[in-house]
Amino acid sequence: MTNVNFFDTISVLIPHITTKKAKLIGDEKMKKILQVFALMLAAVFMLTLTACRSDSLESEIVGAWAWDRDSAFEFVLEEDGTGIWGGAPFEWEIEDDELRMTLTDLETNFEVHRWTPTIEGDTLTITSLQTSEVYTYTRQ
Repeated sequence: MTNVNFFDTISVLIPHITTKKAKLIGDEKMKKILQVFALMLAAVFMLTLTACRSDSLESEIVGAWAWDRDSAFEFVLEEDGTGIWGGAPFEWEIEDDELRMTLTDLETNFEVHRWTPTIEGDTLTITSLQTSEVYTYTRQ
């Protein structure tokens, strides 16, 4: 898949489109209106792409994963938002491409872990947003 920079594309198209329309209408105000409309359209497009990415990541991450340093250490994420991490139960969610895990077996308080997950093939890599630790897992 080719990596196209959306903002480079829009920055080229907006002046061309708005200038052409403004010349037809002959109104500087119309040019501004068209620029604002084009920027709003770009924002909606980006939000749509972000929402699709989170949904895709959420469906891809569900399953059982084994830690690359100790395959007996399992990391399981269920579709219902629950899971097991090395024997400890937790609840999880994906929001803004961030994996948030709330450990639920603690006696006094809940502990929330925040991660940036990436999946390439059967490999899940999670990077802590709190400590910068990186863990790699293989799909089981």
